[in-house]
Amino acid sequence: MSDEREKIDDEEFEEESLERDFEKELAELNDKYKRSLAEFDNFRKRTMKEKAALYDMGIAEAVDKILPVVDNFERAALTFAHKEDDGIYKGFEMILKQLRDILFSLGVEEIECVGSPFDPKLHHAVATVETGDAESGVIV
Repeated sequence: MSDEREKIDDEEFEEESLERDFEKELAELNDKYKRSLAEFDNFRKRTMKEKAALYDMGIAEAVDKILPVVDNFERAALTFAHKEDDGIYKGFEMILKQLRDILFSLGVEEIECVGSPFDPKLHHAVATVETGDAESGVIV
C-alpha cells in the first residue's frame, strides 16, 4: 500500500508542479500581452503627435511662402490711381480677399502694430526708417 500511496503522492506532486508551471507561463504571457498593449498605445499616441506636428510644419511652410505674394498684391493695389472705376483694381481686391480668407482659415491673423513698440517675438523688421514723428523702436 505504501507503493501505491507514494505513486499517488508523486502524481499529485507532478500535477501541482505542472499547474504551477502553467500558472507561471500564463502570468508571463499575460504580462507580455499587457506590455504589448501599452507599447502599441504609446506608439499610436506618438504617431498622432508626430502627424499633427508635420501638419503644422506644412501649414507654416505654405503660409511663409504665400505671405510675400499677399504683400506684393497689396503693394500693386496701392499703385492704382482711379480705384473705384478700375476693373483690374477690383480683380486685385478680389484676389487679396480670397488670399486673406485662405490665410485666416489656416489660423493666420493680421495684427495691428502701427504705433506700438517693436517686439521681435511678434514682429519681423523689414526696414528701419528715421522719422521725426515717432520714437526709436516704434513701428511706423
